[in-house]
Amino acid sequence: MSEDNLIIGGLEVQPGFYIDNYRYHSKVGFGGMAEVLLGYDPSNTPFAIKVLKANRFKAGRRRFSREFRTLSKMHHPNVIQVDSYGDIYGHPYIAMEYIKGTDLHKEIRQFRDLPLAERWVRVREILIDLSKGLAHIHSHGVVHRDLKPSNILIDESGRCIITDFGIVKELNSDVEKSTVLVGTWAYASPEQITGQELDHRSDLYSLGIILYAMLCSRRPFAASNMAGYSKLHSEQPPRPPSDFIQEIPTVYEEICLKLLSKSPQERYQSAQEILMDLGEVQGQKKAMASMVEQITFFKTDLPSDLLRMIQQRHQVAALLVGDEGFGKSRILSGLTNKLSNLHIPHIRIRLRKYPDPFEGGNALIQYIAKESGDEQLHLLWKQYGELSVADLGLQSKLLDRSTHLMRALLQERAQVILIDDLHFAQELSLRFFKQLWDRLAIQLNLPLFFFISSQQPIDIFEHGESVPLKLLSTQDIAEILQKMTSSEPSDDINTIAERIHSETDGVPLFLNAFIQQLLEERVLQKNGLHYAFRKSAHDIATQKFNIPPSIRDLVLNRINALSETERELVQWLSISDRELHLDTLINLVNLDDEVLFDTLDELIQRRMILERKAGIDEFFSLRRRNYVSVLYETMQPELRIQMHKSLAEHLETATSLHNIKAIQHLSHHFRCGQVSGKAYQYLSLAALRLWERGLLQSAMENVQHAHPLTKLAKKELSEDSFSKSRLQLLQVRSAMSRNQGEWKEALKHLKTQLRYAKSLKDWRVRLRTHLSIGGIHTRLGDTDKGIQFFEEVLQDSEHRGYLPTQIEAHYQLCATHWLRGNLKQALQNAKNGLALTIEGEQTLPRAKILLSISSLQAHLGQITTSCTQMEEAISILKVLRQKELLCIVLSNLAEVQIWRGMWLESTQNAQEGLQLSRENLYQIGQAQARLILAQSAFERGLYSKATHHAKEALRISVDIKIPALEAKTSFILAKIQLGLDNPKAALSFLKTARKILQENDPEQYKISVHLAMALTLFQLKRYETGHTIIKSIEPYIYKVPIARQLTNLYWLARCRQFSGETPKAIETTHKAIHLSKQFDMLGWSVKLHSLLSSLSDDPKHHESWRQIFNQRTQEWPETERLLMLDHLQFMHD
Repeated sequence: MSEDNLIIGGLEVQPGFYIDNYRYHSKVGFGGMAEVLLGYDPSNTPFAIKVLKANRFKAGRRRFSREFRTLSKMHHPNVIQVDSYGDIYGHPYIAMEYIKGTDLHKEIRQFRDLPLAERWVRVREILIDLSKGLAHIHSHGVVHRDLKPSNILIDESGRCIITDFGIVKELNSDVEKSTVLVGTWAYASPEQITGQELDHRSDLYSLGIILYAMLCSRRPFAASNMAGYSKLHSEQPPRPPSDFIQEIPTVYEEICLKLLSKSPQERYQSAQEILMDLGEVQGQKKAMASMVEQITFFKTDLPSDLLRMIQQRHQVAALLVGDEGFGKSRILSGLTNKLSNLHIPHIRIRLRKYPDPFEGGNALIQYIAKESGDEQLHLLWKQYGELSVADLGLQSKLLDRSTHLMRALLQERAQVILIDDLHFAQELSLRFFKQLWDRLAIQLNLPLFFFISSQQPIDIFEHGESVPLKLLSTQDIAEILQKMTSSEPSDDINTIAERIHSETDGVPLFLNAFIQQLLEERVLQKNGLHYAFRKSAHDIATQKFNIPPSIRDLVLNRINALSETERELVQWLSISDRELHLDTLINLVNLDDEVLFDTLDELIQRRMILERKAGIDEFFSLRRRNYVSVLYETMQPELRIQMHKSLAEHLETATSLHNIKAIQHLSHHFRCGQVSGKAYQYLSLAALRLWERGLLQSAMENVQHAHPLTKLAKKELSEDSFSKSRLQLLQVRSAMSRNQGEWKEALKHLKTQLRYAKSLKDWRVRLRTHLSIGGIHTRLGDTDKGIQFFEEVLQDSEHRGYLPTQIEAHYQLCATHWLRGNLKQALQNAKNGLALTIEGEQTLPRAKILLSISSLQAHLGQITTSCTQMEEAISILKVLRQKELLCIVLSNLAEVQIWRGMWLESTQNAQEGLQLSRENLYQIGQAQARLILAQSAFERGLYSKATHHAKEALRISVDIKIPALEAKTSFILAKIQLGLDNPKAALSFLKTARKILQENDPEQYKISVHLAMALTLFQLKRYETGHTIIKSIEPYIYKVPIARQLTNLYWLARCRQFSGETPKAIETTHKAIHLSKQFDMLGWSVKLHSLLSSLSDDPKHHESWRQIFNQRTQEWPETERLLMLDHLQFMHD
């Protein structure tokens, strides 16, 4: 068989064979999904015919026709032209223009041989061609998604043609994926490579990669696989091209680097803007690009900006593009008012849906007839209106006469035409508007101005400017709220802005309606010249709001206009409440593929739904959150239940049990579909997975949803299935009770949990449950019983060779022995546990052991090693998303940073720990973080902040019965009171701390508390009692870990200072300074040098103190430095 012969549909096709109207000549190419043939039409014009292979039918047939329809709408010299779509022996084909020449990939390889001057000329030509082609593609709402040199053909004249609109790319086989994906991802935008929603700016990033390659014969990023490209595109800034070739013109480098911005907002916002910077768009100023990019009706006086264009330029055709509710008509109304005030001739034309074919043109012709006083135009227009069938000759006369008269008007003064909703215009009106613009503005350069609103780009005006109206971001809404309430930026304003954005999607009309609703419900009230919120940010964020009637009516009108088929599609998207895969829709909707695709296209065109493409996958969702709500509420309850059930049953076959969001989605649909057993199973599984990720609050929400289903689930599920789900829920319940310090409640759940674990013979859960029970006994003060449980688990785990619970048992034993004051045994358990882990592995057991051993080392003075191990633990816990333990490690590190004089870093880490604790309702974590924040604030003289955090820490530690925390918090409160010169209040807190520490002193604070009490008694002039305390504890000052020795020596020196024993105070301070330097505790050095400076008259001591203080605070704001100076001087004078 000849090499040009091929088999299609089981039959041999030879040169000369006719494929519909095309005479087959030869093969010209092939790919994984299609054969590419050369054919000729009856006029002997060559065409490339792409024929789908049989092994690509399943994935390709429906997309083939869909892609043809997209391409058939485009007519531009820099975009491949398609001629027809057909079928040969059951194989779909697309016929498109045949390009004789090469591709850009091959041309770029030849750039190295060109003289630089010629190279830059060619770069400019190609960049202009590609920008024009992309501008046309994007004006049709299409994103190419696979722009790369091999998809750009170059004909013999040098013209560039963009081709392959995702057809080949989408249908590549899995076998080809490894090679094809590397090529594709080399040109993919950061948002595409991470699977985010794409818009036209993704293509502009790909254009940046191509331009980079043209400029310096290499791509900005090179990797061997998709993961490598993902990291580089998302994180690595490109090297400037001039690093490789210094002679690159600056303009091309600037364009290139702007196109390669990681954030779409920082790139060019349209291909048209690139042409502006290249000087290819006449009559437009670069400043306009900034307005097009940033404009928002709420943030810019757009009518004034448009008026300025009339005053500064000779002609403008500006198209305001935005969805319903974006304020387009309001902007044109504002401009109309300004034109009327300035007596500038203008006409406002409002188009309607399904109008008379010449409605817009009619209105404009009437205006021209009136302004010109021309009777002939009146007669022509009247004759045309009386015809029942269009008379093309009369039509032409009418348009030509109108154009002639408008020319005369424009020669006298400028004319402004404002048109609302151009997307409703029929072909004849569009032709008339274009004729006026082309003949009078472009050809004759007369002062004609068009200002037009439309829901979609319409490309009829040469050199026209598109002004896309943006959705408001959360930050935009926050700024609006700040102006309304005359307030500064704050967390509360941001919280309210986030809630409003979730309700309105940032649509200006919806925002107006929602704020009006807040006023009507007295959530927001007038307060003098401004407004004030009458509810807390938290209450507003959690309150359920009804959809404002004006928004509901608008949405209902759009829904009621839908056909039965369209309504069914959007109902499925409403039921899903998230995007649905195309294949899911095909399975759910009983429609022919072509009907489904046409319906989807229509809904996209009408801006009811959004389409997102990721590789070969297509996803659809409703465009606005309010559409979801109104559609869902207006459905019959029985229909809702059935649709939820059907969707759940379909999704169940495709859901990965490792995808938490998918499991939650599944549980939601089974629950709403009233399939209680399945809902209970998936709610339980989601709760467990969320808990394992450290998302305890979200896990508890699933537990709460599962609870009412328990009885029905028990009937519907097998005994083992129900027990397994029940065990999963109990693990989350017991964890939540422990987090909140509800020890007895936790113990009750754990005992039930243990029973289920035994019945299911799940020994792993049984061991973990025993560890939790032992931990609660320890918390309740029965450390003997706790140790008994831990040692039993350790023995059982060693017998089974199960490392996770072996390490956990060592971790718990370490914590318990420390609590009992047995630091030696605690350190041994920590070392034993660490020996069972592998250095560098990112596992939870290793993180826990690092937490234990680093805390011990810190108290023993091994500060550097301790910090290194804490940072490793933090790194592991962040990867594993174990937020509870992360809170503790962050607080521990923050405490050590206070010792080292890193007060700001300490505050930052403690704040992060506090935030994580709040998110997980983790009471112990909150108390510890607040304790450290109080300590850090006190050291800097911020008494108010210190008091606030300390009181909150004290409240929590009392509530959850953690004596050690209560004692430490009482101690810091006492220090604050001493700083406030209130020794009586300080003594009360110290007595509380002393009482607790008599029985529970794991960190050995007792001596420091006694010394602080002695100092307080001295201040109250109870010298004898104070001296008695010092005498009784002095022998034990050094019999504690290094961290406590420093605390003891500091308080002892202050006692001696106050009692007049200055030489002894200086001697004690010198010992403490020596220890602080020896163990790298520079925070202590600052305090101790301050104390020494106040004790000694030696100038060198004062100079030394000032030097070390300045060293640690040189980057602080001056007010904070002075505040800390005052604090230290007050404490030590």
